[in-house]
Amino acid sequence: MAIKFKKDIIFIENKNKYLTNISFSGSSSDILKDFILSFVSSQKQLINHELNLRKYKKIIFQDGKVLEYRDENILKISVSTNNWFNIMNNIPKFTIESLLNIRFKIDQNKQYRNKSDFEKANKYLDELEVKVEELNKCFNINIFLTQTLFVPLELIVDKNQDRDFINILQKLVVIKMNLDNILDIYDYSKSLCKS
Repeated sequence: MAIKFKKDIIFIENKNKYLTNISFSGSSSDILKDFILSFVSSQKQLINHELNLRKYKKIIFQDGKVLEYRDENILKISVSTNNWFNIMNNIPKFTIESLLNIRFKIDQNKQYRNKSDFEKANKYLDELEVKVEELNKCFNINIFLTQTLFVPLELIVDKNQDRDFINILQKLVVIKMNLDNILDIYDYSKSLCKS
């Protein structure tokens, strides 16, 4: 989804990746794999949108609508079906940079219950790394990676009728607070807007 404002363009990408049963049982490698399949998948798509918009100055959608780029600030919002709590409270730039150094070691001679999911996670990480390197060659990567927000779907479902919804999402891109849940940060930011 793309939303255009006078000074901002917001891209929103949702990947419906739920935690698997193995993750719920506490397997740390499976939790990380599920996180990558959600967050990295949406990030590589968002970065691709931004890269194309900056390079070609417009995106033509399948329905024929055109999104033109006139040096607006581009915000990217990854939406997850899971609430990752403290992870969502981190600046996504640091999360992305950390994930670029991770790969799952897969022994091809061993049997795994969900080997293909781990291979897919590694593939997504490789693709994200290529996109980040491509961005770094053409543009200021620090601006790209800091204009990102990672939110749970429940925030959008709960708050989308709020008149200040988009305004607060724009502010959340640069806010980091010592709270466990981004929903609390949203509510606190809203209270600041009222005062």
